[in-house]
Amino acid sequence: MKKVIFLAIISLVSILFSNCASSGYSLPQGSIFTGVTLNKDVSTAADLNTKSGESCAFSVLNLFAVGDAGAKAAATKGGLKVVRAVDFSYTDVFYGALFSSVCTIVRGE
Repeated sequence: MKKVIFLAIISLVSILFSNCASSGYSLPQGSIFTGVTLNKDVSTAADLNTKSGESCAFSVLNLFAVGDAGAKAAATKGGLKVVRAVDFSYTDVFYGALFSSVCTIVRGE
């Protein structure tokens, strides 16, 4: 019984501090829910009032994943010919074990 409790505590501590060792540009990760949007690339000519398009990929229960989250798919959906800015939106529930999605958002003309 002591081994089970010890392993449970070690697992919990590992999960809670797993993002502490990351370096560079990373997104904040919540244990229960994460919903963030990050900027990837912006042209100096980017105007936030331009057209935009979004494409997403989803995963459910870590069993299957579907979707096209590419910039080309997002530009096609938004009717863009020139991409000036790229953002990413990331959502997950319980570290992605129940649900996760990543979306690419492009802005341009």
